[in-house]
Amino acid sequence: MDITTKLLEMGVSTWATDIITQLPVPATENFEIGKTLPENVGFIYGISIYADSLDPVGNTLISTTQAQGMYINIRDGATTFFPAMKLSDFLSEVAGSPIVRAEKFVPVNIKAFDLSTSSYSNPNLFTGAFIRLKLWYIQKGEWQRVKKHFTFDKK
Repeated sequence: MDITTKLLEMGVSTWATDIITQLPVPATENFEIGKTLPENVGFIYGISIYADSLDPVGNTLISTTQAQGMYINIRDGATTFFPAMKLSDFLSEVAGSPIVRAEKFVPVNIKAFDLSTSSYSNPNLFTGAFIRLKLWYIQKGEWQRVKKHFTFDKK
């Protein structure tokens, strides 16, 4: 059973938030996401990225090709959750491909953290676009309720 089905069965409200980062000009090979998460984020269960279009406010998003040549390092201080994963790993739709992932996010298991220490790698020095990182999450109060009623296997 996937996490969204379990959360739905439990009556847990789920949310999503976008962390929007502009590619720096002039281009740099590495740059911090530099954002803090909203304070109500308690547990992140999915991550996705949009590409090949404009976002709701008209920002040009990175292309699928750019996502294939850029990386994200998700960190919380000294802890690395995902070292150097391609941004394209978080796409549910890839331009020019008839294949679409059924899930609109990559499942993860991350308690709330300070995203400001995470960074993007841009070895191709792309500019002129925005990265829209979407985090799928449970709010703090709901997460406390889930932890009380769900047994976590410690194997």
